[in-house]
Amino acid sequence: MMYALISCTKLKQEYSCSSRELYVKSALFSKAVKYIEQQGYNDWFILSAKYGLLSKDEVIDPYDVTLNNMKAPEKKEWSRKVADQILSLNLNSVDVYAGMNYRKFLLPLLDAQGIKWSVPLMGKGIGIVLITFSPHSFFRIKYASYTPHYISYRFSCRVSIRSSTSKTIRTIEACVNRFFPYIGIRSII
Repeated sequence: MMYALISCTKLKQEYSCSSRELYVKSALFSKAVKYIEQQGYNDWFILSAKYGLLSKDEVIDPYDVTLNNMKAPEKKEWSRKVADQILSLNLNSVDVYAGMNYRKFLLPLLDAQGIKWSVPLMGKGIGIVLITFSPHSFFRIKYASYTPHYISYRFSCRVSIRSSTSKTIRTIEACVNRFFPYIGIRSII
């Protein structure tokens, strides 16, 4: 059986509710949940900086705790708590959709307990993660290819993303420019 673990977010509702509902203010969390639910996992859980491992239906109060502000010993203690919770639920295989702050001390503990894990989006930047979580919407990018002889070829392509933030657009431009050095982006519509 396969289970997914997703990280909590800073953006939260301001009232007590299910953990799934608590984090829906975050676009990243909402997109991650939609993506995970389409992947055929048996179930998924939330990695909460305050509560540890949360069932998506568990009712909790809003809080303001983050792993970003924790020192290494606190992160290790949090990781031990989460590893014990995973073990107590008999989750024998997990995919982790969370950043390095959540994974650094947790994954070695899972190894030690014989729990199989993977990080499907390891090494991917936030732009690629958003593209992965939102594969069905498109930007149209028009660009021209320049050869060393300055002959121009015009064409367009579709890039699969949903968010139209300037950071996402810069990410697309950087990817295109990195992998296709003779292509200059003319416009993004």
